[in-house]
Amino acid sequence: MTLAVALIAWATLAEDVITLKSGKTLRGEVVEYADGTLKIRTADGKIKKGKIALVEHVRFGEQAGAGAIVVNVDKDFKYVPKGSPLGLPFRQTAASALKETPYERLSKEPQYKSQKVQYGFLKLGNARDNKFTFVIDDLESDTWIGYFDKNNNEDLTDDGPPLKNQGPGKFATILALEVPVVLPGKRKPVSRPYNLWFFINSGGAKFSSRCHYTGHVEIGEVITRRWTDKKYTAIVYEMFDHDVLYRESGIWIDLDGDGKLDKEKEHFADGATLKMDGKDYTIRLNYP
Repeated sequence: MTLAVALIAWATLAEDVITLKSGKTLRGEVVEYADGTLKIRTADGKIKKGKIALVEHVRFGEQAGAGAIVVNVDKDFKYVPKGSPLGLPFRQTAASALKETPYERLSKEPQYKSQKVQYGFLKLGNARDNKFTFVIDDLESDTWIGYFDKNNNEDLTDDGPPLKNQGPGKFATILALEVPVVLPGKRKPVSRPYNLWFFINSGGAKFSSRCHYTGHVEIGEVITRRWTDKKYTAIVYEMFDHDVLYRESGIWIDLDGDGKLDKEKEHFADGATLKMDGKDYTIRLNYP
């Protein structure tokens, strides 16, 4: 299955002429080309829809205007449980400070090995309760163990066995979570998968993303008597401020197709302008 985001034209200053294979000619504004479908807005404001396969030729007006590249990561992109896509580096986000009492009321806790354990939390997602509690135990040993409230129900006894150290220091582990996220216009949250590397060192508790979303930004253009698609690999990845809310991290688009990403030329925030072939396109990230 091809994962792609279509470019949607939204304002032209000159008339487009569409010639069908039947010989019929349509005039108006091409407003969408996606998934084999062409939509045009005629002079009376009506939208006409048809199949690209029926089109013989399209001549755009000389002043084809700006457009929007609309991305919905939950709908159009594929989740990949690995970090550092196309060479992007790992960065860290600080968890809460560790302390001897919980940050929230817990309904149930395991039998700890240490007399005094350390509590903390990660703030993930945008649901009403977005504090995921963790506990660090066995503090008298060379390496520690951990408990993480993966399902965020304030019960630390139903999330599987204690987490063992997987790093060279006192404690580090990989966590695979399902994080509630409320999408635009919705009330009930959906579940977003999220992999992270969690560790504790002299600077406190920290974590980084070990996952990303990938897809294609697909821009359709017309060459005489045939349509051609330009597809660009696109990456959505949290490098900073890890909270499973990707819009603030922007989108990376491999415009030159070299399999690498240039921060200055290929990273775009929501609302940014992408310039290509003399045209300006607005990036619209339709997700939290």
